[in-house]
Amino acid sequence: MRELKTEEARILLSKLVKFKGKKLVNFLKINFFSFLVFKIQKKRIFFSSLSLYSRIFNFSKKRIGSFGICVGRFSHSKKLKFLIPLLNMLLKYKGLFSAFLKTEGEKSFLFGKHVEKKNVSKLSKNVFKNDGIVLFNKNKIAIGFGEALKSIVFIPKLDLKRILFVNQGDTGLYVRSV
Repeated sequence: MRELKTEEARILLSKLVKFKGKKLVNFLKINFFSFLVFKIQKKRIFFSSLSLYSRIFNFSKKRIGSFGICVGRFSHSKKLKFLIPLLNMLLKYKGLFSAFLKTEGEKSFLFGKHVEKKNVSKLSKNVFKNDGIVLFNKNKIAIGFGEALKSIVFIPKLDLKRILFVNQGDTGLYVRSV
C-alpha cells in the first residue's frame, strides 16, 4: 500500500474532473476535512478513511488483500479505469451530467455495448465532448457511467445509430464476469 505518485494523482484528478467538473473542489474539501485518502496497491486505487488506513499497519503487507473501497485500476498502458463502487460516491453529490436510457438501450449497455442516439430518452443540458456521464434506466436507477463523444449542440443532427456515449463501467460487468 503506498501513496499515489504525482503522475497517478494527476490522472485520477483529471478523470474525476470529467464527472465532477467545477464541483470537484467541493468534493475534495469535504473529503479532506473528513480525512479520506486515496492509496494504491497492485495497480488498484482504494478510497478509505484515514483511521482505517492507520489500522492496516498492524498487519504484515502479505496479509492485506485490500482495504476501503476500490474505485479504479490502472491498466498496463497507464490508463485509469473507474470501477462501479465509484458510482455510489459520485451519486452523493448533485450536479452530475446524466442520461436516461430506454429499455433497449439499458439492455445493450448492461451487456457492455456503447450507447447509441436511438437509446437515449433524456439528456442533461450543457454536455460537452469528453464529459463524464452517469447513465440511468427509466426507473432512475444508476446503471453505469460513460464518456460523451459529442457535444449536445451536435446531437440533434446525428443519425439514430451514431454512438453518443462510450461505456466506461456498468453494473452488468459483475454478472458477465461470473
